[in-house]
Amino acid sequence: MGAKKISQFRMIRVALLNDQFRRSFKGGSVNVSPGVEALPEPVLFEVLNKVREFDDFRPCFDPREEHDFGVFAHNGERFLFQIDYYNQDMTARCEDPGDENAVRVLSVKKAMGY
Repeated sequence: MGAKKISQFRMIRVALLNDQFRRSFKGGSVNVSPGVEALPEPVLFEVLNKVREFDDFRPCFDPREEHDFGVFAHNGERFLFQIDYYNQDMTARCEDPGDENAVRVLSVKKAMGY
């Protein structure tokens, strides 16, 4: 298999793992910034639901097509999310986001000025 095929396979695998995690919030942890945490509970749930349903991955925000970053609007405010990868004991970043044993950490914050 050529290097380009391996790279495409890796990209698809990472995107599928990220989509699975983002849609279920299972297999990692979800962190929200203090600004998001301060939202009224119904609005917080709506924002998290938008993260789960997000599918507007644009090349400018997702150049590697890994579905690890997104920006969206809700109630006139902009929010962003990002997925990072860590080793099992959470002591270092995982170098291979295609490793299904990598711990995914999804962060959600207000996108002030973004």
